[in-house]
Amino acid sequence: RRFWDLIDNLARSGVTVLVTTHVMEEAEYCNRLVMIDKGRRVALGSATELKKEYPYRVLEVRTRDAITAMRAAGTWPDVVEAALFGEDLHITVADDTRTTDQWRSLFADKGVVVQSVKPVEVTLEDVFVSLVAQSEGSDSGEHSR
Repeated sequence: RRFWDLIDNLARSGVTVLVTTHVMEEAEYCNRLVMIDKGRRVALGSATELKKEYPYRVLEVRTRDAITAMRAAGTWPDVVEAALFGEDLHITVADDTRTTDQWRSLFADKGVVVQSVKPVEVTLEDVFVSLVAQSEGSDSGEHSR
């Protein structure tokens, strides 16, 4: 934390500070970000701006059987990604109009008991992974997500 306090003090005194990192949590401290993939700029803006532009929602699903839940979620067309996050499941969805009860019902149909479903804040990691996937899709002529 002292390192970031030093950088913040330098920036407040008018010094331009350029930070490079692959750790997205560190990038959160920066006023303006440039995301680069394979030498090409894929995004430019503040962390808040980049997160607002993210076209998906991320939901945290708490269940005793996250692996079965992940496999089930991966079969639904509006689920862009399903990944384990600690003991929970994070699902990235293109359409977040379902209620908690509707999500529970979908999982129950696949034999999964869900304790909770709640939205979680989009991270810069989510944004970067999505932008890289889009970039790779456009390079190959395919459309990702």
